[in-house]
This record gives sequence, C-alpha cells and structure tokens, in this order.
Amino acid sequence: MGPRACAAPDFRRPMSSFAHGATAPAARAGAAAALSGGRLLSNGRYTVLVTHAGTGASWCGDHALTRWTPDRVEDASGLAVYVRDRESGAYATVGRVPAGGGAEAYATAWEPGRFTITRAGDGLEVRLEVCVLPDADAELRRVTVTNRSGRARRIELVTAGEVVLHHGAADAAHPAFSKLFVQTEFDPARAALLARRRPRGNDETHPLLLHAVLGARDATCESDRARFLGRGGGRSCPAALETDAPACGETGNVLDPVASLRCPLDLADGATAALTFVLACGPDREALFALLDRRAGAGAVEEGFERARTRARDALAAGDVPPERAAGLQALAVAMLYGHPALRGEPAAMLRAPAAAAPLAPLGVSPARPLVLVHACAAAD
Repeated sequence: MGPRACAAPDFRRPMSSFAHGATAPAARAGAAAALSGGRLLSNGRYTVLVTHAGTGASWCGDHALTRWTPDRVEDASGLAVYVRDRESGAYATVGRVPAGGGAEAYATAWEPGRFTITRAGDGLEVRLEVCVLPDADAELRRVTVTNRSGRARRIELVTAGEVVLHHGAADAAHPAFSKLFVQTEFDPARAALLARRRPRGNDETHPLLLHAVLGARDATCESDRARFLGRGGGRSCPAALETDAPACGETGNVLDPVASLRCPLDLADGATAALTFVLACGPDREALFALLDRRAGAGAVEEGFERARTRARDALAAGDVPPERAAGLQALAVAMLYGHPALRGEPAAMLRAPAAAAPLAPLGVSPARPLVLVHACAAAD
C-alpha cells in the first residue's frame, strides 16, 4: 500500500462517514482543509500530529514537547522547517504555514507510519518526511532538497519550535510562567540542542528534550525565542532569517525557549541533498546521545522509516482496519483534537451532558477528554 493523498473530509456530513473513510471530492481551502488533512503518528507513547499545512505538535506520554494551540483559524503551531537562499535572503517554510505561500506545487500524502509534504518553488524541490521511531521516544523529519534552478545554490535549512516539556494543561494555564523554568545547552560536536525543565518541587520529574540534525556540517543553534523572532517579528517573518549570520547559540536560562537549528547546504545544479532532524525525549543526556549515535550510521535513518511503517501496518492488521477506514479514523481523531464544531452533539444532548458524565468517573473515563459516542443500530453493528 503506497502513500495516500490527504483529502479533506466533508465535516457537514454525519459523523458515521468518518468511520468508513469517506472524503469530500476535493480539499476545501482554509483551516478546515488544513486540520482535516492532518494525521497522527505514534508508537503508543510518543505521538506526533502533522497537518496538511505543515503544523502540528509532539507529545511523549502526558508531556507536551512543543507548544500547540488547537486553533482552527490560524493553526500556526508546530516545528517549522524553513528553506532560505543564502544569496538572495528569500525564504519559505516547507509547509504552507507559517511562511509557505507562493509555492508552485504543494502536496501532502500519508501512509501508515509516514507523513510526507512536497513543495516546489524558486527552482527547488523539497520533500519533508515524518515518522515516529517504533523503539524510541523520538521522531525523524527528513528533508530532501533537489536543485532544479539551472545553477549552483547556497541555501540553509532552519528549524524552529517552541519548547514546553510540561503537562499540556499546566502549560496552557500559564504559558508565560511555564517558560521560565526551561534550561538549554548545545553540543556542537553532535549538532544537538538539549532542553530540560527545572523542577519546582521534589515530586516533579520531567524528561529532557533533544533536537538534533544528522548529516549536517557547521550547524548552529538558537534557543532564545525572542532573539529568533526579533522585536515585532513572528513565525512568518523571524528576524533570525533576515541575516546571513549563523545562529548566535544563546543557551542557558532563557526566558522564552525555542528549539532552532541552522544548517547550511551547498547544491550543484541537479544535485540532491538530505538532512534529518531528530526530536526526542529521554531521562538523561546520555540516553539521548546514545539514541542519536544509533541513528548516525549509514542507512540508519531509512531503517527507522521502514520500521515505523512496518509497525503501523502491523497495528492496523491486528485491529482488522483497512487503509480506507484508517484514513477516516485519522481524520476523525484530528477533528476531535481541534474541537471541530460539526462533531458537537445536538443542543438537547449537550444540556444532558453534565448528568451523563457523572457515571464515567468510577470507570476511569475522564469527561474532560474528548469522547466519541457511538450508537449501535443493530446487534451486528
């Protein structure tokens, strides 16, 4: 089974259509298409959300690793990958958001275990592939760039994602306060940026976050979001990309953390090059560096993608879920995460919700979590 193009389900239809993978004839523009084209990649503990627009988030257990807001209008969260021309200064993100407008061609595709974004523009063809390793709390984002411009190109790949390393609800309750407790360090030999959250009490434990790049030379880092964005800047126009200077490498007790790596690439006409970015979490730096070293060998990245696909296919086969239904269930899950209004119950049912939620607690089901209610019309269903 090959990759499947991510079409946009019609959220105006009954919820039952999701369960059978039904999709609209064509993806509608705007945020609805972006979120409905999203997919979830997971190994059962580490989970990544990637949308049609290239946005999303990463979680490990009950810890949010990157900041995410389920905003159906703006939808601008996630780990962004910028492609910048070092000669002209022009740049764009691989995904449509936050700075990916003007692409000559753009497409996304999903197959079990892998999400792919392809983009063409300014003489460059860029492919971003994302997977979650089945045997580690880590994700791989492989960026492959082909030069079709008819001349040599000097470019750089720049990543940027807000660091959380905290329980999602705690971070959402007071994000400005939550940011104050993150410390960062950079290992230039491994091109690896580490982040840790200082515990506020003896009963707090948090994993370490690793953001690294495989196959790069002269990679630099930035972990101060204010310095990366600049005064009045935003993810669509960060100040760090307005200059040819390498990232300044600000680390330590930053007040507003970001995980950003800057990697130069020189491409002859017709040449192709690939860099793989790693986002992972673990109990200590030794464990994270060991994970990174295991992926540094020749063929280790491709092996990781193949193992992720095999695990995802085996999971679907074990649940007797065909590919078409899997795509529909994925669309339903993403719509639930974003709180799509078409999934809300009828007003009369919503009025009964508080009373109906009371019996759930003894069963270990939290009414604070998104729930899907299924009505069986017959015993065979």
